[in-house]
Amino acid sequence: MHGFSYKSVFIMVLSKIFHKKVVIKMTSVGHDDPISCRKRGFTFNYFFTKADVYVGVNSKFAELYHKSELPLYRYIEIPNGVDIDRFRPVEAEERETLQNQLGLPTKMKLILFVGHFSREKCPDILLEAWKQYVAKSSPDTGIIFVGSTNPDYYEVDAELVIDIQKLADPYVDQRIFFIERTQAIENVYRAVDAFVLPSLREGLPNSLLEAMACGLPVIVSRLDGITDWIIQDGVDGLLFAPGSVEELGEAMIRMLRNSNLASELGTKARQKIIESFTIDRVARNYESLYGKLVS
Repeated sequence: MHGFSYKSVFIMVLSKIFHKKVVIKMTSVGHDDPISCRKRGFTFNYFFTKADVYVGVNSKFAELYHKSELPLYRYIEIPNGVDIDRFRPVEAEERETLQNQLGLPTKMKLILFVGHFSREKCPDILLEAWKQYVAKSSPDTGIIFVGSTNPDYYEVDAELVIDIQKLADPYVDQRIFFIERTQAIENVYRAVDAFVLPSLREGLPNSLLEAMACGLPVIVSRLDGITDWIIQDGVDGLLFAPGSVEELGEAMIRMLRNSNLASELGTKARQKIIESFTIDRVARNYESLYGKLVS
């Protein structure tokens, strides 16, 4: 099971009736880690504790699991993985072609955000930082927001969407662009110059890994045991304090004004993915896990 929620309880019951092994992949610290599940009530936690294996995607999950009373032998760490052939860097000529195809400006440094418009994903923090620290001093910059603004999605905050639309209104389709959904997200990564992840809560964000695989310089909120487990500040990305408009603004200025730094961070970021987060490596780890479970 990818994550654990109330509907997972029903699946767990069926699994036990039919004598099936259960693997829970914990997806978000503060949501489906053992400590958080314990706080959500006896019944919820009871069924959570009946899994055969718990997969953590970062070191923070390991820390929280060790604090729980669950058997240590049931825990394994397998991070998310990226297809490094699909998510790859491009040359300037191909980037310009993709920008034309997507209807984006070709003479602008573009910053990318990927995620639902929720309070935890903090697209408003990125927009505020850009408007206060970057927009006037760097008129050749813009932002692309990729993610659902539809309040029918349970993760989307309708009030936040309205706030962002008001803030972005003077720049829409000139320097700020919204992409509601896409089946070829890799083309968007290849069409931009930098990536920002301003989240307050994450597990192991695929969008960050995909951006790094595409050789983008990344600016990421520092989440203990999560993003700082992936990013070494100043080496393969830049970290800033969660929720800090000022630190994010300064990090964007630093990166946008230093093309050598941006290039080096992007190169090191892709190397990090190749060394530790390829989809092939992850698949082999799961294959080994499943083999042990059914033997």
